[in-house]
Amino acid sequence: MHRLKLVSGHLSSSSSPDRRTVNRAACKAACSLQDVVLVHCRRTAVCRAKRGSFKDTTPDELLSAVMTAVLTDVGLSPDKLGDVCVGNVLQPGAGALMVRVSHFLSGFPESVPVYTVNRQCSSGLQALLNIAGAIRSGSIDLGLACGVESMSLQSMGNPGDLSSRLMDVDKARDCIIPMGITSENVAERFGISREKQDAFALSSQQKAARAQNLGLFDQEIVPVTTKFVDNEDKERQVTVAKDDGIRPGTTLAGLNKLRPAFKPDGSTTAGNSSQVSDGAAAVLVGRRSAVEALGLPVLGVLRGSAVVGVPPDVMGIGPAVAIPAALQQAGLTIDDIDVFEINEAFASQAVYCVEKLGIPMEKVNPNGGAIALGHPLGCTGARQVVTLFNELRRRGRRAYGVVSMCIGTGMGAAAVAARAQNLGLFDQEIVPVTTKFVDKEDKERQVTVAKDDGIRPGTTLAGLNKLRPAFKPDGSTTAGNSSQVSDGAAAVLVGRRSAVEALGLPVLGVLRGSAVVGVPPDVMGIGPAVAIPAALQQAGLTVDDIDVFEINEAFASQAVYCVEKLGIPMEKVNPNGGAIALGHPLGCTGARQVVTLFNELRRRGRRAYGVVSMCIGTGMGAAAVFEYPGP
Repeated sequence: MHRLKLVSGHLSSSSSPDRRTVNRAACKAACSLQDVVLVHCRRTAVCRAKRGSFKDTTPDELLSAVMTAVLTDVGLSPDKLGDVCVGNVLQPGAGALMVRVSHFLSGFPESVPVYTVNRQCSSGLQALLNIAGAIRSGSIDLGLACGVESMSLQSMGNPGDLSSRLMDVDKARDCIIPMGITSENVAERFGISREKQDAFALSSQQKAARAQNLGLFDQEIVPVTTKFVDNEDKERQVTVAKDDGIRPGTTLAGLNKLRPAFKPDGSTTAGNSSQVSDGAAAVLVGRRSAVEALGLPVLGVLRGSAVVGVPPDVMGIGPAVAIPAALQQAGLTIDDIDVFEINEAFASQAVYCVEKLGIPMEKVNPNGGAIALGHPLGCTGARQVVTLFNELRRRGRRAYGVVSMCIGTGMGAAAVAARAQNLGLFDQEIVPVTTKFVDKEDKERQVTVAKDDGIRPGTTLAGLNKLRPAFKPDGSTTAGNSSQVSDGAAAVLVGRRSAVEALGLPVLGVLRGSAVVGVPPDVMGIGPAVAIPAALQQAGLTVDDIDVFEINEAFASQAVYCVEKLGIPMEKVNPNGGAIALGHPLGCTGARQVVTLFNELRRRGRRAYGVVSMCIGTGMGAAAVFEYPGP
């Protein structure tokens, strides 16, 4: 409310690079409208199979909950989806019937297709990679990638009908080795001690318990209201919003007492292995151009992925091979990554992969992994993506994350993603400022500021809808759909072309037209709708000729009016956000818009036209038309 009063109040009369840097720069330079971007993602709680809160919940209900939540959160109609891919391992018929039922339970139209994929423990991630592939090929612009598993209602069965010849081929025979024995093989072959495994398991439990106590999972979990049958066979309705496999009371002494689960002299126990669980997760994915055209947020960008084969008898080493392959594709190194979500199928293989790759342990599963949270097979890969981006978003300043897992029968998968705010699109235009900062305890320290700090990556449509009107009880203007009160500065060097060329200076752009107009003061926000046509007329151009419109978002009401009045395609308006997200430092905004406009036009790399416009208190509007001549 304070910032809204200030906005209104101004109308009153009283008022040499290292490798890490080079790699990051290369990754940033790859940003384009063809990027595969993540828009939004949610998951259910992960619950213990057979004993947990979802033991009586069918997988179609779990899947429907996350499918519905993801689209509702961002206000997207399901008919905009080109395809839906769902990872699932255990359901009969590869889950094809189950996912189509979920489709209709979620209110999706029959015209939207759906299919399942089974790459065992990586099925949820593979669903995302399949959707990404369809986007890259041009088949679709938007898709939903999901994962679901009910290990309560569909347990691991026999491997099915296989040729008797598999016993004559070593690698084929190794594919039917029990997963627990492959864990023992990793521990023995690579010297991963019981002590290391138990210490890793304890850390997973402690991190997950801490995260749950602090509410760090709350934003990513969709509460599910479902039935639960108790020990007395009485059915009741429950709402599940917490992972129920976390054991806060776990101790190293307790873990040490557990007996080996797969061989008498082994080191793999129930305590240092992943839990059998139920859960679902969904990730909305799209082509950047389509996402921006629909006005959807960009949560992150898929930068690289890999699926590799490894010996089946030590299938757990998969991430140690897949992660380097995915990083190479992304042009990054281990040191560039801020968070690694590595599935903890067994502590033995997780420890091996972390040590083999030299990953600092503090970067691995900062909020716990499958040993604490559980491992619902078809869901896990998608769940890891949700948890990764929840953590990156919470940190704010961090950029890159990896999701990886081993895969039964001898494979590994990995994906590299970048958090949207840290793609570096503003980096070239922002001057870092070193200044003093006085904290809440009145302590002064020196800080270097190089990021806009008003951006709220966690914003959802549901959250905005809950905000109360700020100016009149029955109004529609809220703190969430108004510009922010902010601090900032911007500068633009301008000159006559002859003088600029005489001095050997570069030409970034050309001013082609401008206008300042008057409008009724009581609807001052309509100013751009009058000023833009006047400036375009002076430039001899039309709305269709303009590639980017930087229209100041004093209030969403006036910005929407101006865009609709002029018939401007939404994908051309403020492609990197406007004053509602970035802020509106009154005297700075016009110059800041020019800076942001030319940074965007330069990034596109071709001749283009742009417009900067804003409404003005007391009833005016201003606009300027610029030409970017190209590189």
